[in-house]
Amino acid sequence: MIEIPIAYVQLGVGLLNLIMALITLGVAARFWFRHRREGLSIGWWMLALSFGAFAISQTLEFRRLALAADHFEPGNLEITARFVFMCIMVMGISRLFDEALAAHRKSLEDAQRTIQLQADAMRQSHEMQLLYTVSHSLASTLDLETVLKELCGSTRKMMRADSVSVRLIKPLAGGLQYAEDISAAVEATGDTLDPRVEALCQSVAQSGKPAILNDVHAHPMFGAQWQGWVQSLGAFPLRHGAEVIGVLTVVYGASCALTADEGRFVTALADQTSVAVRNAQLHEQTEQQAATDSLTGLANRRRFNEALIDEIRRARRYQSPASLVLFDLDKFKQLNDERGHLAGDAYLQGFARLLKQQSRETDVVARLGGDEFAIIMPNTTPAAAQQFAERMKIVAAQYELEWEGMAIRLQTSVGIAGWEAGITSSFDELVGAADKALYTDKGASKTPIVDHTPAAERK
Repeated sequence: MIEIPIAYVQLGVGLLNLIMALITLGVAARFWFRHRREGLSIGWWMLALSFGAFAISQTLEFRRLALAADHFEPGNLEITARFVFMCIMVMGISRLFDEALAAHRKSLEDAQRTIQLQADAMRQSHEMQLLYTVSHSLASTLDLETVLKELCGSTRKMMRADSVSVRLIKPLAGGLQYAEDISAAVEATGDTLDPRVEALCQSVAQSGKPAILNDVHAHPMFGAQWQGWVQSLGAFPLRHGAEVIGVLTVVYGASCALTADEGRFVTALADQTSVAVRNAQLHEQTEQQAATDSLTGLANRRRFNEALIDEIRRARRYQSPASLVLFDLDKFKQLNDERGHLAGDAYLQGFARLLKQQSRETDVVARLGGDEFAIIMPNTTPAAAQQFAERMKIVAAQYELEWEGMAIRLQTSVGIAGWEAGITSSFDELVGAADKALYTDKGASKTPIVDHTPAAERK
């Protein structure tokens, strides 16, 4: 058995350590060469230095073993190199650990930001889709009532509110000014909105700025003693350009904190839908003007014709009575000739007010032209219409217009026609019958209808 001297064994081990050190140094050099443009951290530099110190220590170890026969002692240089290697390696690994933690923390923060950005993008996309859906739905109609109800219903569903309402600031005369959509729970209790909510809406309309009350008890308008069902609400102005045309109110029966994003969304919804509301208002105004007599504010001939046709159709369908009453001012031309058209117009306006005051809300009061007026009376028999007409003649005879110091009175002729179950009167037949009755009454003997007595003497 061949015995290998221990010196040669140590020399072989030293040679292997040297080769490993050189390979380690080569790996560090290759890493530096590939990543030098990206910039190396302190930890990587320290680790590279530790590899260098390790290579130096192994070189010195190999040199010591190779010169062992001559008793060469490299002294403290080898020990120093090993110590430096260990220190630098420990510090390098520690620094790399810190950098790894920092990099991991940064990657988590980046991931969280990415997730938040994606969530914001999805939320904004969803909100844009909702805005488009609501706007498209509202743009499909010009009926103001439909627009307001659709706005309230869509907003309540999107915001999961208990009540959503819209108040128009300047509604048309006789037009819709309020709409509301409420949850089934609130509807079952019969709860209504408190006047304080109305006051808050007026404040928002005046300022043009939204008001969000996540806890109404903290607001001075309600106070800590507030016992109503409203706990949280938001009021948002409906703007058309620089003008506030209404207020959209979102109400909750439980404390519900509206976030800033939700507030911005409802504000955007209000701004977007205000165009549809304004267009519906303009359409209603146009329709109203087209169907209204400009002098008296009553329905005009066109609206009268449409209403009478609808009433005849309804009466036939439900077999219910309906009546038509025509009015004509006697000697109205004489009034115009003697006092002028301004006096005549003033008398027509006063007589129109009398008709509106004496008629019911369901009646259609119209000026057919000149001094001729009409009232369509649903669910009214000719006998009941006759009683109304006689009472109206008395009221009209008592009405006097003071004009330029004179008291003017006119008498009225009346014609009545009715539709009852079993009678198949058409539009022309009904109007013709009422007109015939009117001229019959007009031919009857009457007292003078223009009184020229000074107003001061009549009092």
